[in-house]
Amino acid sequence: MRKHDFGTVQVFLDAGRIDVFFQSRKHEEIKALLKSRWKARWDGTRFCWYVTMSSVRNTHAEIVAAIEEELFANAPSNWRGVVEKLGNTVCASKRYEVKIGAGGLRVMLPGGHPLHWHISKMTGEEHRSDTWELPAKATKGPDMKKIVTQAVEQDHKVFIDEVEPYAGRTINGLGVMTPAVADRLGLHPGAVVFANYSFLRIADPQVVNPDVVRRQVRAWPFIVVSRQDGRDDDDFYDLDEGLGVRLKLAYPDAEKSFLLVRDLMRTPEAERAPQLDEPHALDKWRFRNAL
Repeated sequence: MRKHDFGTVQVFLDAGRIDVFFQSRKHEEIKALLKSRWKARWDGTRFCWYVTMSSVRNTHAEIVAAIEEELFANAPSNWRGVVEKLGNTVCASKRYEVKIGAGGLRVMLPGGHPLHWHISKMTGEEHRSDTWELPAKATKGPDMKKIVTQAVEQDHKVFIDEVEPYAGRTINGLGVMTPAVADRLGLHPGAVVFANYSFLRIADPQVVNPDVVRRQVRAWPFIVVSRQDGRDDDDFYDLDEGLGVRLKLAYPDAEKSFLLVRDLMRTPEAERAPQLDEPHALDKWRFRNAL
């Protein structure tokens, strides 16, 4: 299901249906548009408005474009420029999220963050969730700048604090995959690949030790140092024929890791390469810390 994220309005496309998620009281114009032009109905299970494609003449792309234009039409006149300038702002840690789109600003903050009080006072809304949706028409420039600046700066700090201890560390071991799968994962010497926590839980468990880190980054980048297809003669692993790729991976320095993960988060999910996952490792890999 393909996603179009307009900040305070999110649109999900399926072959026969479009689901539109937003807070109706904050975007009455979108509710009216969906109901009047495409006879949208409320889905009480998924808590969204949906359009059945078999009952409309417009294409998916035309409906998405119409929603986006309606959002801009109800936003301040300078909002399109704001989105063009800041729309690619993303966060690399799991503790923060910033999305600026045609509908406005969506921001996620850790529980207890002082910005929750600031936003609550600014909007007059009670703090009920760690995620705030602020429509463009109700967000003043100075307030938005303060919120986004603090979120981005503190996201950077959280990320750096977690990955910096591992900069320069290398791990090497047997990847449970065929050479063809390794190619699909982009495992070529010199390339950058990403892993999730389930892979590290097996291959480098120190990194996911709850006493050491708090699992706060969205992905772990690695530089592929070397790759050798096939297993060594002395391997004791009982793998099917054709499985086994020996890999050596290096943790980049913290600032480079931050930039790599930020670029990854800017890439649409459907276009991201698969990440190294739990099935790609059998047991703990050997490691060497940076000197």
